[in-house]
Amino acid sequence: LMATLTAAASLSPKPRVLGVTGGIAMGKSTITSLLQNVYRIPFHDADQCVRRLYAKGGPAVAPVAAAFGDVLSEDGAIDRAKLGAKLTHLEGAARTKAFERLDAIVHPLVRKERER
Repeated sequence: LMATLTAAASLSPKPRVLGVTGGIAMGKSTITSLLQNVYRIPFHDADQCVRRLYAKGGPAVAPVAAAFGDVLSEDGAIDRAKLGAKLTHLEGAARTKAFERLDAIVHPLVRKERER
């Protein structure tokens, strides 16, 4: 895999986007660490980005709280467990709409952060 990435990177002057996905304990952190530290490939961690957006004073806090109600922790950050409970207890079309609403709030903020 690394030889292929190195060869591909040297052949193309255009930046490439590589998505790293997988379940728990599948090696996502290991591979991204290797890409960053050994191969010096820039990396955007969307999970960490969302954590920053959800932190106290983060740009996602007010719109998410306005959309979903009581989802703040005592310190004013988005409480991910509360938000998750609200969303996962919904069913059918209501659940789909709620996730679409959350995505409409968070995804543009993540894109904006990535482009900085």
